Amino acid sequence: MNNELLTSIENQTLAHFRHFSPLFTNFPSTTVESALQIAHFMQNKPNFQKAQMNVNMVLTGDYEKKTLGERGKNKPNSKPIQTQSNPIKANKMPKQTQYKPNSNPILVDCCNGFVDNLLEKTENLIVLGDKMATSGLPKLVVFSDPKKGHVAEIITEFLNFVKSRAEVIVSCGIEECTVDILKEADFAVVFGGDGSITSAARQLSQVNVPVIGVNLGKLGYLAEFNVSELKEFFPSLTAGKAHTDKRMMLGCGIFSNGEEKFRSAAINDVVVTAGPPFKMIELKMSVDGQPLAVCISDGLIISTPTGSTAYNLSAGGPILSPKMEAMVITPMCPHSLSFRPIVINADSKVEVFGVRVNEGTTVSMDGQVSCKLSIDDVVRIERHKGDFLVVNNPLRTQWDTLATKLSWAEKPKYKRNGKPTN
Repeated sequence: MNNELLTSIENQTLAHFRHFSPLFTNFPSTTVESALQIAHFMQNKPNFQKAQMNVNMVLTGDYEKKTLGERGKNKPNSKPIQTQSNPIKANKMPKQTQYKPNSNPILVDCCNGFVDNLLEKTENLIVLGDKMATSGLPKLVVFSDPKKGHVAEIITEFLNFVKSRAEVIVSCGIEECTVDILKEADFAVVFGGDGSITSAARQLSQVNVPVIGVNLGKLGYLAEFNVSELKEFFPSLTAGKAHTDKRMMLGCGIFSNGEEKFRSAAINDVVVTAGPPFKMIELKMSVDGQPLAVCISDGLIISTPTGSTAYNLSAGGPILSPKMEAMVITPMCPHSLSFRPIVINADSKVEVFGVRVNEGTTVSMDGQVSCKLSIDDVVRIERHKGDFLVVNNPLRTQWDTLATKLSWAEKPKYKRNGKPTN
């Protein structure tokens, strides 16, 4: 791609984004990184679809000719583009322009490549947006349970460590934090085990705040960091170089006589368990309105890719990459040798009907929140609107975690002369 043309495209992208907010004047100009930062920031804004449409017009040449010339250069009478040497004042926002088609094939081809590269890179890029642009420091909420062992001491040490490196909005238990407080945060640092992280995920999915999981539990499969790794990683965080994974979540509603009586989100799984008096239950399932099967078993697991290594794995279900978008349906001890787990599309809508259930039959989300299931109740499960955003640990991959924490694909331990060998 021609460097001069690419620079012009970047300029036009940045100039257009600044139509929407004067805060963008704090980002450096004419760099691909700036465009990526602004694009990611706009993804979290209500008017993103409108902005994306308009920016695509800019990047594909459909910008008014007086603003974008025939070959991506400004005409002499065009409005100035904001650069470091020629800033547009924040209080003088450019007026909305009219768009006219531009069929220049060179510009269109170059811009299409730029757009593809932009979208690919923004998917896993986390930027701190307007909050860091104004304060220069990431804003954190810190979740923990200080009643557990040495947690209080670790939290105190961490708060002292970040004192000059970040702004801590609040340090509290997960249930004590309101949505309004969470909206102000750039990251949520969760100290604890997998239970703490799944609890945080359900709350944070409402506001799209990424989670930094710090393992203080026994296994901590979802926790990417230990305390020392977090301290080592923190400079990258404050420099805006944190990368995240989007993990899909499930939304579950339970309906009785057509009325919703319960709703919750789940990061790992939605589980229907037989419960007391522990007789097998009969459940009828459908996917996207089409009958799937009648399951006579001890229960049923509907899992996310993230939850595929939890209850689903213990019940004989497959391991999915957490970056996938899919659901796994796994029966629990079915009354059939041929009832195997299946993987379905992430956008599917699953319905489970209680044909024959026990008094204690229960639907639980992540093993933490639950509701009783009665005969003729309907459980509706679909993709949750929000995602679980988890900050990656650059020191390990998802497969490292699978091998080190679950001993996946570990080779047999042979003995030689009565002694184990590696």
